Amino acid sequence: EKSEDLVEDTKKERDEFITNNKKNLPPGWQFKDKYIDSHRAMHFNVFISPDGHVYRTLVKVLNMMVNMQYSKADIEMMKSNLLDEEWAIDENLPTGWLYKPMDNRVFFFTDKFET
Repeated sequence: EKSEDLVEDTKKERDEFITNNKKNLPPGWQFKDKYIDSHRAMHFNVFISPDGHVYRTLVKVLNMMVNMQYSKADIEMMKSNLLDEEWAIDENLPTGWLYKPMDNRVFFFTDKFET
């Protein structure tokens, strides 16, 4: 995985995360906000796996879950969060595919969670 997709897991860094319970997550997973300024105006979100790995994007989490052969139920639960991130289903796409219009382009997401 690319270093920008996987944040190093250190106790100091984990302590700087604020728990965010807005996501539908499988057991053991966490979703947190990481503030990057003292006024808490700028932040990014991270997903923390049960084994402590920290991911910056849901796309990377889902791709890893497929590659590591997580259960279909856990993958589907995590996938449900994509609709919150403006990914959409279209009956004209292959089964399991999603799309997202962004910046005058359209991105597609395969059933194997590849863009």
